[in-house]
Amino acid sequence: MDSCNKGRQCDVKNRPGIRINDTGQLSLDFLVGISIFVTTIILSATMISGLLVGLQTKHIDYDAVAYRTGVILAEDPGEPNTQFNYLTITEADQWEFIGFYQKDKIRRLGLTLYKSTPRVFSEQKTVSFFNRSTFPDLSEYRERIIAGDYPYNFNISLKIPKTGQTFFLGDPFNPNSTHGYIRRIILVKSQTMAEVDMNNYYSLIPDSGNFSVDITYNKLLNQSRGPQYWIEPPKEDISITLNNINSVRNQSSPTNVRLKNIRITFDGKLLSGTDVTGVDLPYRNFVARIDGNDYTFIWPDGTAGSPLDIAQYINITFPAGYFIPPSAYADVTLIRMTIRYEFEPNTVNLSSTNNHYEYVPGNMGLTPPTLTPAVLEVRVW
Repeated sequence: MDSCNKGRQCDVKNRPGIRINDTGQLSLDFLVGISIFVTTIILSATMISGLLVGLQTKHIDYDAVAYRTGVILAEDPGEPNTQFNYLTITEADQWEFIGFYQKDKIRRLGLTLYKSTPRVFSEQKTVSFFNRSTFPDLSEYRERIIAGDYPYNFNISLKIPKTGQTFFLGDPFNPNSTHGYIRRIILVKSQTMAEVDMNNYYSLIPDSGNFSVDITYNKLLNQSRGPQYWIEPPKEDISITLNNINSVRNQSSPTNVRLKNIRITFDGKLLSGTDVTGVDLPYRNFVARIDGNDYTFIWPDGTAGSPLDIAQYINITFPAGYFIPPSAYADVTLIRMTIRYEFEPNTVNLSSTNNHYEYVPGNMGLTPPTLTPAVLEVRVW
């Protein structure tokens, strides 16, 4: 008789035909089942989080895009852009001078001077950014100021309260629509000008018919101060006005002061190490405004026709980028440009020992760079 029939506890393990695995190991079926279950939970959690993205507030997402765009414009100089301690520069080194036909070289449109000067805008970059001549298609702006592939609409404005200037760029904007918004207070670096009073150069004993304005780069790129206080001839407008011209007229002359020519010469050290002095360089033509009329001067022989009578003033505003050519093949820190005004000697009382003006901060009549507050607003939707 089986021992289980005798009232004793029956040991199932010992029953014939029954085996129980008591080694503590899980069966293969259980492992497969639990793996499928865990994988399903993970995939479900991932898919649910993605589904919830559509339920989030789009305004927050737009704000993030607007913020990133504001950072690019207000804290980045764009690409390409020279470093602040450059020794040479070409037009291809600065995105604002590249122009329409080489616009593919422009990778990013930042408005600051350098990476070390966040929120200090270059006046020339600001003008280039808003005038649409390089990028007539707004999509080309979008690619260079907005991160990501989504085709966001955008509207950017810059307001300068002191001057009353307002710049706009972008798509038509509905203020009641859902959109992202960022507002940044920035500074715009103004460019310089020299107002030279010629009365200070009258000589009782004249022995010269020339007057010159010298622009010496190493006196303007002051490494002890930040770039926001520099004067950078290759990158900025340079404006020179000779005022009160009639004050140096030779009193015995039957005419006003007579201008024969205006020449530009270059002194410096070429990249080859060669020193050059008084070299005429192939610049673009420039315009001189004389007593209210504009005259085009053609390198290297000046304006055509008879000498010009001058009673009041001569103004020349060299546009930003005009002085890049010599800077492309010479050491910038060793460059001096000379604007030479050649008059008929018998019409002026000028001395050869007091007939030049140095375009340098601190000199009488020169307006140094100033930083003007402005408001940048970016809207994205």
